[in-house]
Amino acid sequence: MKPAGRYAIMTTARGAHEVTTIGADKTDPPAYLCVKFEIQDSAGQLLYAEQTRASARMRWSVGWDGNERVVLESSDIGTYAWERGSDGQWHRVP
Repeated sequence: MKPAGRYAIMTTARGAHEVTTIGADKTDPPAYLCVKFEIQDSAGQLLYAEQTRASARMRWSVGWDGNERVVLESSDIGTYAWERGSDGQWHRVP
């Protein structure tokens, strides 16, 4: 469920905006070909970014689970979630 236009998940793969981001920078080997996502507000301001270390070569998905929770499901690292806390900051949750 997308949160009523308040936030967007944006990613960049080789410079093009997509629904997810794939690390293409070979100078950061642990992040190379790994999924990165950004959460932006409706004005395009960056609120949070996460380099997940989930391999883009494996099966994965990123999406909304409610209004203020993002879930990554990855066949190599498992399932992780991030949500907006009462302090307004985004945090990874257990």
